[in-house]
Amino acid sequence: MILLEGFCMQILRDLPDMSTTELYIYKYIVQNPKQASEMTIGQLARNANTSTASILRLCRKYGFSGFSEFKYQLKKEISENEADLAGLTSNELTDLRHFFEFTCTSPEFVSSMRAAAELIASKDLLIFAGYGGSNIIAAYGVLIFSYKTMTSFRIEDPNNMHLGHFSDKIANNTCIFLISVSGQSTEIIARVRNYHTSGCKVITLTSDQDSPLAKAADVCIAYELPLIMAEEDNMTSHVPACYIIETLNRMVSEIKRNQ
Repeated sequence: MILLEGFCMQILRDLPDMSTTELYIYKYIVQNPKQASEMTIGQLARNANTSTASILRLCRKYGFSGFSEFKYQLKKEISENEADLAGLTSNELTDLRHFFEFTCTSPEFVSSMRAAAELIASKDLLIFAGYGGSNIIAAYGVLIFSYKTMTSFRIEDPNNMHLGHFSDKIANNTCIFLISVSGQSTEIIARVRNYHTSGCKVITLTSDQDSPLAKAADVCIAYELPLIMAEEDNMTSHVPACYIIETLNRMVSEIKRNQ
């Protein structure tokens, strides 16, 4: 939790020149914000092993008229931060709970997971790709699958990765795993045709089963999760995608052991 952001940032800039007493006060307040917001200046002085005069000097040094104004601002920011966190946590947990309790147990989801695992297990090479945050999940997929299950790598820039140079033997033994939370990524969709033409099989992971990307794949793993947008940035949780990749890895590993 970041408290009194301007106050903290000013102190961080001044750290090299701060006295030991000022550092004691700052450290105690940051580590115990709720307790500090309820204390008298005398109580804070005792707990921070300093004097009331030192606390007053620090408050005034950073723009507060006195300890009372500092404590008021501290309480206000604690309240605002807790309200924001409670709202975010409630919404996020509700969506994730729905995913784990309903989506993961639905016949359609289980069937798509099984189909994807069998398709991946039938190939020698697994290639992950995605844009933005999905590209980070693609890197995670490579890490998980490459450890013990099968040869995997990531296309860092799908725009510049055409598979037409793959031999038929390599292409026929390759599975492309495309990740797009919205399923609307025009760049990713444009690549699907190229991958199919090359002879590769395509699996897509998206939160929208009716998206263009979902319909273009050989196998689509869809999970229902509301999109969370911050202006133009997609802030939707990637927890389901990570869970799906980890589960697929276990399924593929088991299939390969039994082959």
